[in-house]
Amino acid sequence: MHISGRVEYALRAMVTLARAEQPITVGKLAADSGNLSVNYLYVILDELRRGALVHIHRGPRGGVVLAGSATRLTVKDVVQAIEGGLTFGDGRLAADAEQATGRISTVWLAAHNAMLDALEQVTLADLAADRIPDAIEHLAKTRLAEGQQPSFLPQNRANRSASLRAHLRRGTAPSSP
Repeated sequence: MHISGRVEYALRAMVTLARAEQPITVGKLAADSGNLSVNYLYVILDELRRGALVHIHRGPRGGVVLAGSATRLTVKDVVQAIEGGLTFGDGRLAADAEQATGRISTVWLAAHNAMLDALEQVTLADLAADRIPDAIEHLAKTRLAEGQQPSFLPQNRANRSASLRAHLRRGTAPSSP
């Protein structure tokens, strides 16, 4: 699974809305969510609105609010609104490939279901209160304790890209992970 910048920005905005006690203007939401581009935020908010996750009210007393309770809205809801259907990998295997690979697709399905379960356990209220359910915290810490740094996390992709650029400037080859 690849975590897109759009999902990251959408989650930032949704957490900011979860912390708000009243409607927030798009400009303030952009600033409070980590200085997001206002124009880009409008695109993201439109996707969240179509996903029935936010209400956008126009006018002098307008602003953006969550369409439901932060205790009921999950990370999975946000990811689905932004990315559409969630898949692990790049889709389904063709019937002939399924026969050739045997039970491999069962492994992918199990991974897909585990991902959905994890995303469904974390609510916007959890993130707004800066807490993570214990089961999710345990899953995250297990791999980190083993020294694995997931490359799909936005900060790790940025670090990897910066390292690669530095090697290219020096004319050296990066070491393998």
